[in-house]
Amino acid sequence: MTTTADRLLLLPEPNLDLQTRAALGATAYRLAEAGEVLAAVDRITRAGLSGRTYHGEFLALGRRTAAAAESALRSGHSTTARDSYLRAAKYLSLALFSVLGSARPADEPAVFAEMQACWHRAGELLDPPVQRLRIPYGDLGLPGLPPHSPGPPPAPPHPHPGQRQ
Repeated sequence: MTTTADRLLLLPEPNLDLQTRAALGATAYRLAEAGEVLAAVDRITRAGLSGRTYHGEFLALGRRTAAAAESALRSGHSTTARDSYLRAAKYLSLALFSVLGSARPADEPAVFAEMQACWHRAGELLDPPVQRLRIPYGDLGLPGLPPHSPGPPPAPPHPHPGQRQ
């Protein structure tokens, strides 16, 4: 990590730094774990920052996390599996972002498919599960989500005690 006059840089390459910062921001939504992301940054830095090392590290982390999700699901731990699939999808999205700078840019469709599969598996494990649909469009159709999930609407947030009148 390096510092500039106004901020700490995780990685000196601006696009990869931004993607990594976004992953850290996603920890609030259980889409990443700070320790996993920072350990990956450390391994990338030690190996020498490049599109190849960034892609390779986050691809490996995404695949390890997806494998852990599958193991948790087989063991009946659906919450752990769901959270692991969400993290795996996020890490694979980082690998997807950098795939064109990797040693195998032609792997882009395969990395996208891995990432999408993790998102779908996580969605199936939500309560209620995400319902997907196909919107007719020519010969292909477009993926979509219904505007409302089944069940009661979420409860409104409770105001902060200082906001009550």
